[in-house]
Amino acid sequence: MNKPFASLLLTVALVAGCSRPAPPSPSRIQPPLPAWTETRCGGVLVQSDPAISADKLRALCEVVDSTPFGDTSGTFVIRFTRANDTYQLLVRLKTGIENDPDVIAFMSSFAMTMTKYLGNPCDIHACDAEFRTLRVYIPK
Repeated sequence: MNKPFASLLLTVALVAGCSRPAPPSPSRIQPPLPAWTETRCGGVLVQSDPAISADKLRALCEVVDSTPFGDTSGTFVIRFTRANDTYQLLVRLKTGIENDPDVIAFMSSFAMTMTKYLGNPCDIHACDAEFRTLRVYIPK
């Protein structure tokens, strides 16, 4: 094979190989995270998953307004979401109090009340400032 012909083949192979688009990066094929819908319930800001119905959000607000959460200065934030058939309330607490017996009793009772109002199980997640779960309270 002569050199000019081999060079031409190599050039064509390189150009053809470089003209293919790169495979999509994982970040380009991931669906975006849902945007939180924000609603005020008394002194509490509720950030809810867009899939949460208005009726369920209204039920949450009724209960929150009747608890100590409802008397806060507007800086208290609860996230309201759903995993399969279980609702989840993510509540930011000061790290360390999630194991206090009074907090455990209150949160477990709150989980039971929310379960009754929502018609499905509702777990309460005690979270740190970044909404990382520290402890889960289930209805009792």
